[in-house]
Amino acid sequence: MSNYKIALLEGDGIGPEIMREAVKVLRLVEERNDVTFDLVELAGQLHALAEEPGNPLNDRIGSDEPLLVGGMSQGTGYAATSAA
Repeated sequence: MSNYKIALLEGDGIGPEIMREAVKVLRLVEERNDVTFDLVELAGQLHALAEEPGNPLNDRIGSDEPLLVGGMSQGTGYAATSAA
């Protein structure tokens, strides 16, 4: 069985609703396939991450881990960027 770690950042606005549905899809994929997902919720950490220097997401989850992001408004002060 394959296991994948995925960080979840639900954001704000409609983000939480989007994330709930995305997690349902991932759980359905688990049920129908030989795979599991270790979902790491970063909920409530968006503003704290925005205030940290450097690239705090890479420090928290690793630069090679996928990040699933829900909707975010412009007032968060944090823009996720790719290391590539």
